[in-house]
Amino acid sequence: MHHFRGRLLDGPEPCLSPANVYIEYLGAQDGTKPNWNGYLVVSEEDAVRPGIMYTLMLEDGRTGDLAIDHVSPDADAPGRFRAVFAGESPLA
Repeated sequence: MHHFRGRLLDGPEPCLSPANVYIEYLGAQDGTKPNWNGYLVVSEEDAVRPGIMYTLMLEDGRTGDLAIDHVSPDADAPGRFRAVFAGESPLA
């Protein structure tokens, strides 16, 4: 997985800033398919909601929509949570 920083938006409003995100690429990143997934590290279990569509804006200028699948405790960082997501649009 690749680590990035950025902002997570719920509509026009930032809900995580900064957002620490870990992304796994599932194929070529040519901007035609939503072929990425991963997780966000969050400090509150209810910082994001499963089933909701968010927009991720990375510091490198790429943007994509994602949907949170579930939130669970992060075994590698006590007191933190992982919000697992699937990319819903190309990350471009």
